Amino acid sequence: MEVASQAYWSECGQSTFGDGDGPIWGDTERDYTHATPEFGTGGVLTIGESWGECLYTISQAVTLTANTTYTASLDYTVADYNAAWCRVFIGTTDPASTCPVYFDNQIGDLIKWDVSYGWGDPDFGNYTFKENFTPTTSGTYYFVIQFGTGNPDPATPQGYLNTSIDNVSLVANTPSELIKGGDMEVASQAYWSECGQSTFGDGDGPIWGDTERNYTHATPEFGTGGVLTIGESWGECLYTISQPVTLTANTTYTASMDYTVADYNAAWCRVFIGTTDPASTCPVYFDNQIGDLIKWDVSYGWGDPDFGNYTFKENFTPATSGTYYFVIQFGTGNPDPATPQGYLNTSIDNVSLVVANNSGIKDVNVNNAVVVGGKSFISARFEGMANIAVYSIQGQLIRQAISQNTFRADNLRAGIYLVRVNNKAFKVIVR
Repeated sequence: MEVASQAYWSECGQSTFGDGDGPIWGDTERDYTHATPEFGTGGVLTIGESWGECLYTISQAVTLTANTTYTASLDYTVADYNAAWCRVFIGTTDPASTCPVYFDNQIGDLIKWDVSYGWGDPDFGNYTFKENFTPTTSGTYYFVIQFGTGNPDPATPQGYLNTSIDNVSLVANTPSELIKGGDMEVASQAYWSECGQSTFGDGDGPIWGDTERNYTHATPEFGTGGVLTIGESWGECLYTISQPVTLTANTTYTASMDYTVADYNAAWCRVFIGTTDPASTCPVYFDNQIGDLIKWDVSYGWGDPDFGNYTFKENFTPATSGTYYFVIQFGTGNPDPATPQGYLNTSIDNVSLVVANNSGIKDVNVNNAVVVGGKSFISARFEGMANIAVYSIQGQLIRQAISQNTFRADNLRAGIYLVRVNNKAFKVIVR
């Protein structure tokens, strides 16, 4: 909450403060009535109202993904208050449309309103706020912090407040699973749409929750229960399983699963994430293939891959938000009219689609060549989208951005800087 950080926040209600009161960005005084901020390395945001009725909010728009759990956190000091409050919200209502009032989805209290002259909840001191939030839909939300003073008692309608905040954060927790029934047990079949069951020969087809685990050339060595086994002994089959998933534009997702190649010839297994509903093209599907579990060939199983157990993992970044379909396709068949049939025995388990872990940092480096004005730059490379911030060693925010794969901060003087990429921090010396 340095002086430069103010530019990233939308503010509302500054005019409600009394003369000489209001917010102080990058406050370094740290010497208040009953408590002093004991967190952060630079300044803090201090909100002060000596005696009056104020209502002030700061907010930022954030893009959140459905069914992903986020942790909101911040450090704060309760230095003095009466008939005052501080609340945290994550809502879909734009605060600009209701300024200075805000009521959309409160997730916590830093200071609860009371008239105990500061001896209420909480007591004076330093605290850390932390609360989880899981949106049910993807899209734009607003992270809002609201400060207010006032008393419904007409005899003494005023209140007072002195509080400071710093280290405000909103980060995604361990990615939430988008696939339902990825354990491929008997009960999991209900979560998947199937197409092409009739193309199998007599006695062949899918086996959900299969526990046999004893096949010609390889046995599944993953999972703790059953697996989904696809078997076609000799014929021409085309079978898909699919689920709709809601994805957010420019967010990288990781698709993964375990699988066994037990036997095959003139057969294939492919993975897609497309916008076409498989029901509209059943049993064919061609929309945006992201990988092969088994590549078609006629090498009688000695092709790509060889018999054995494998793990498939591939990233996908949609350009637009909306409904996509996670599709796994199995097929056998040969364009040679003399032998048009094929055969297949494969099992899959632990099917998953989650938001990718974007903290896989490739490197953070400094270009030490002196450029115009004796200044240099810091550049970073990483995987996917990341929140980037560059601080001076004193804690002053120098640059901040949300970037895809690369980031660069120019015109830096010689000195020590802290570069934060998502939740990883690096100390960099610019010479």
